[in-house]
Amino acid sequence: MIFFDYLLFVAFGIVLGIATGLTPGIHINAVAALIIAIAPLLSNFAPLCLVATIVSMAIIHIFLQFIPSIYLGVPEEGTVLSILPGHKLLLEGRGAEAIRLTVIGCFGAILTSIALLAGLVYFISTLYSIIRPSIGWILLAIVFFMVGIEQTWKQRAWGLLVFALSGLLGYVVLNSNLVPPKHALFPLLAGLFGLSTLFISMKSCQFIPAQYDVTEIKFPKQRLVKCVTFGSIAGMVVGLLPGVGAAQATVLAQQVSGRNDHREFLVSVSGVDTSNFIFSLAAIYAIGHPRSGAAVAVEKILGGLNVYELLFMISIILLTSGIAVIIALKSSKWIAKRLERVNYRKLCLAISVFMLALIVALTGPFGFLIAFVSTCIGLIAPLVGIRRTHGMGVLLLPTIVYFLTLSS
Repeated sequence: MIFFDYLLFVAFGIVLGIATGLTPGIHINAVAALIIAIAPLLSNFAPLCLVATIVSMAIIHIFLQFIPSIYLGVPEEGTVLSILPGHKLLLEGRGAEAIRLTVIGCFGAILTSIALLAGLVYFISTLYSIIRPSIGWILLAIVFFMVGIEQTWKQRAWGLLVFALSGLLGYVVLNSNLVPPKHALFPLLAGLFGLSTLFISMKSCQFIPAQYDVTEIKFPKQRLVKCVTFGSIAGMVVGLLPGVGAAQATVLAQQVSGRNDHREFLVSVSGVDTSNFIFSLAAIYAIGHPRSGAAVAVEKILGGLNVYELLFMISIILLTSGIAVIIALKSSKWIAKRLERVNYRKLCLAISVFMLALIVALTGPFGFLIAFVSTCIGLIAPLVGIRRTHGMGVLLLPTIVYFLTLSS
């Protein structure tokens, strides 16, 4: 009987994951907090039933979150950099290919992360103690590398300026009470990567080109394995270390890969959130500290984690990831066909108005001001012809300051 309870709660989690993944502005952390709040009302069910809901919701969300990011330009922390290459492929009629690449990255990262976890589970606490004191210097080295790979000194100067401006803005906003802390990232990322992209798209494209129906993607196996591995390792770093988020790890995965290919980039970065979630669960077992909102919810429900509960969650991850692949591919194909009939400039304008309204509703007038400033900064990179990843200074600089201060 309890087996059917588990299936029922997994199905409920899948429905929640579809809702959060496809709806901009709804985050799984908020839903996970709501599940904790109603847990006393479900005391007749085993605690692992609620855990099954949270885990299945998180996996479905991770797969589907790239659809509004790529098709609509609405960012979350884990998908923020996928907007840029994904949007480019969309405007080339290859939106379905972009989504399929993220699905490959997510599913590949699940298999890779579970394999890594099996080999490292008893060494996680040691890895944690080794990596943590050096993470600030590692991120600082990544920043210099990001700036250094620009082609000319003029572009490097612009890159450093964009990094500094976005970093200072992020440091001020994230270390103040100008807006509610839980929503502080939204106006920052929406302006730097969402609204700025939409404004440029409004100018350059009136209609979305006909989208090709992709059934197979040709990808060299060696490059595919390398991209998935980079994303999985970067996600592992996020899952184990405090203060490092999916966006920072996305930059790490991109810079370590050393490639600027849009397709390979999408495969790498799509696996970061997946790996992050798996290792944040493992962190409860190995070091007693959850590293994500969903993992915190799991820890509060169970009060800790033993190896059998960890294996239970891995089985839920494997089950729902197969379902997530089907849902992501089918829904993205359905959405792409309908976007072809829409005036894209009007759609971009409508999405921009929606995002600004949501920013005001969640963060008030200061959030609107932050979105305006971050949009202005976000427009610099495409106008002067440099990489827009320099805008990730909004999160990298505060993280670097945090870790260097911690180690001093």
